[in-house]
Amino acid sequence: MPKLAATIQYASVADSLPSASQFRKWAKAALRVDTEVTIRIVDAEEGQLLNNTYRGKDYATNVLTFPLTEEPHLMGDIIICAPVVAAEAKSQQKKSRSTLCAFNGTWHPAFARLRP
Repeated sequence: MPKLAATIQYASVADSLPSASQFRKWAKAALRVDTEVTIRIVDAEEGQLLNNTYRGKDYATNVLTFPLTEEPHLMGDIIICAPVVAAEAKSQQKKSRSTLCAFNGTWHPAFARLRP
């Protein structure tokens, strides 16, 4: 069974965020290889800043992934913008937790195959 080393950071004041143990449970369910990941839950302001800084898009997006390496194991960071995920869940008539659980397609398919 693949191993997970996960750090969960809360930088959001959103209500009803999943617990760190719930994030770890979801992450373990998606693992295919050993993985070291930081999952940071942010508010819209930080989400917009990061999306603008790294993608040149001046709005908050649901999930950003920052792959670092695939060797000796998958490493990277995942940023989840809580208010965007909540708004998407509401518009799709889903629970925010189920949307967060999916990590937007399960970790932006393994950190978008480690794009440069």
